[in-house]
Amino acid sequence: MKRILTAILLMFMAVILLPDTGLHANTGIVTETGGAGYLVTSRKETNQLDYGIKQYTDLGETIRSGNYYAQQVNVLEIPASAGVKIVSYANLNNHQWTRTSVRNFARQYEQENPGWRVIAGINGDFFDINGIGNFRYQTNNPVVTDGEYFKTNTSNYAIGFANDGSTNPIIAGKPTKTANMRLAVYDENGDIVAEFDIEKRNALPGANETAIYFGTYNTDKQYVPITIPAEGYQAAFYVENAEYALPNNIDDFYGRGVITSTEVTSVARGQFAILTNNADVAAALAVGKKIRAQYEFTGAFARATAVTGHNSHFLKNGEYLTSSLDGPHPRTMVGVRVDGTIIMTVVDGRQESKGMYGVHVNEMAAIMKHYNCTDAYNLDGGGSSTMIIRDGDDFRVMNSPSDGVERLDSNCLLIVTRDPEVNFEVAEVTENSITVNAELIEAYTHRIDTLMVRVGSVTKPVVDGTVTIDGLNSNTQYRVELLYRTASGTNYKISGLEETLNTLKRVPRFFGLELAEGSTEYTFTVSYYDPDKTGNLATATLVVNGEEYEFVNGTLTLTRNAVGKIYEVILRYTVDLGGDNIEEIVLLNPQFKSTTVLNVIIAKTEEAVADAFK
Repeated sequence: MKRILTAILLMFMAVILLPDTGLHANTGIVTETGGAGYLVTSRKETNQLDYGIKQYTDLGETIRSGNYYAQQVNVLEIPASAGVKIVSYANLNNHQWTRTSVRNFARQYEQENPGWRVIAGINGDFFDINGIGNFRYQTNNPVVTDGEYFKTNTSNYAIGFANDGSTNPIIAGKPTKTANMRLAVYDENGDIVAEFDIEKRNALPGANETAIYFGTYNTDKQYVPITIPAEGYQAAFYVENAEYALPNNIDDFYGRGVITSTEVTSVARGQFAILTNNADVAAALAVGKKIRAQYEFTGAFARATAVTGHNSHFLKNGEYLTSSLDGPHPRTMVGVRVDGTIIMTVVDGRQESKGMYGVHVNEMAAIMKHYNCTDAYNLDGGGSSTMIIRDGDDFRVMNSPSDGVERLDSNCLLIVTRDPEVNFEVAEVTENSITVNAELIEAYTHRIDTLMVRVGSVTKPVVDGTVTIDGLNSNTQYRVELLYRTASGTNYKISGLEETLNTLKRVPRFFGLELAEGSTEYTFTVSYYDPDKTGNLATATLVVNGEEYEFVNGTLTLTRNAVGKIYEVILRYTVDLGGDNIEEIVLLNPQFKSTTVLNVIIAKTEEAVADAFK
């Protein structure tokens, strides 16, 4: 009895002494690493987005130093096989870094890239939030978008995305870049046809060298134009109205635009100039030519099509990696699984009354380990932490930003897609089959092995541009969808290529016209089977001796005095199989079995003749 009382007393004391810092764990499995733990208590919401992208919001708790902290964790899963790409994006219009909300980044991206659609996104790198730099609001680290190296200097670390469908989609660390800037020359189709080194920046080119001139910003945040020497070069090419002219630093410039002049004395904001003593460069350039000047990454980061920055690699090989990050704060994180699936996570914080405490770095590691990541990296957090998903024609914020509203950031990561271009048509519809023709024109971001068509619960591959789904029910509505299969066997539905239609109705079976003769009347009864109500036999038209009458519920009674002797009967009715398949049937003297058979023979003969002369 004493032992039992002691046990009860200890349990009571444990309950009294347990810190009241949030919801206490009572369900779920705890994932632990680095002295912290994480468990999910419930799933608040799940959203299945296009091409296998999944978003969900979990409610749970982190455990640190024996205390439990309520958390809201927002997750995006991007499978390696998904037909999407990750884009590092910034608002660089008007030759400056402009702080923008993640939703407005997404809207702007779609405006600038017709045909592309944003599925989801998160905030990106740390940035000059207070605008203290000479060229204000830059990110701390690189911004690379589809081969455009808008910024290449790295203050902390970079994280790149290969977008190649591999199991190794992330590159992380400190990038190396080309010793010289690179000059690209475009043709009229926008393709790069020549590339050269730019050996000098804001200095005269030496023998066989090329230089670029651009202004920079001073400590008063004012642009300082640069004067061009009058001599010391063989040729000059001036871009007066550049698409982009970004003087991030004297050793980190990005410029793109069309050459407008070969005479230049000064370079103002939104401009840049090329001076050269290289005959090949001079021959390749001319007024009207579009050019680009940028540094480019070498080594591992050369395979990255999108690059942003991070400041901590806190999960390595599935376990916590020591980090100096403090907390608790809202956090934005990117991780990767063994199979190449990328996990983007936003943890809400600084809202304790809502059950959103935010996390320390070891809690971050426990969270990303819970979602099966092997490695994970910390992006900008705090009030910047934002996750959006597509919601119809616009976007919805999925997390609870700690500022109460979306913060204006300097860049973001967007998950984007462009639907494959496919010639798609429903070629034929019958009572029990649907035939579809489909031909792939352009795959874009999608790794398509085989086109597939799904009708109802049946999915079949397209072979030689066509596929027939048979065994369907007549007069039934079906949804016809186009999918594709990847080499790994995953099926993805192609958005926008679908159609809802009905299979045709069954042709009614006409058995005959029965004639009953009484002493004072004739009674006609039509005999048929029409389960899909395709024909109007119940109200068909009957022509007797040249006079028209109509059946009522399949029966017609005429007086002998009005008709006299019957010498000709014509039955006329319509069959509506659905769509434009409406046909009028005319039968002569169908009250006789012999003429009924004859009518069938005549009809088949007419069809054969028509087919022969197509």
